[in-house]
Amino acid sequence: MGMSSPQKDWNSRDEFFKFTRGRFVIDEAENLRKREVRFDLNRLASIAAD
Repeated sequence: MGMSSPQKDWNSRDEFFKFTRGRFVIDEAENLRKREVRFDLNRLASIAAD
């Protein structure tokens, strides 16, 4: 009998999508917005697990 683990919603973790490496001297909010890249982490995890 296999045990299934509860599904995690990786897309709900905002810190995975935000730029955190440094700061910007000019237009920080705009530069941070440009570097926030959303993608389906749940799908990526599923593909990686196969």
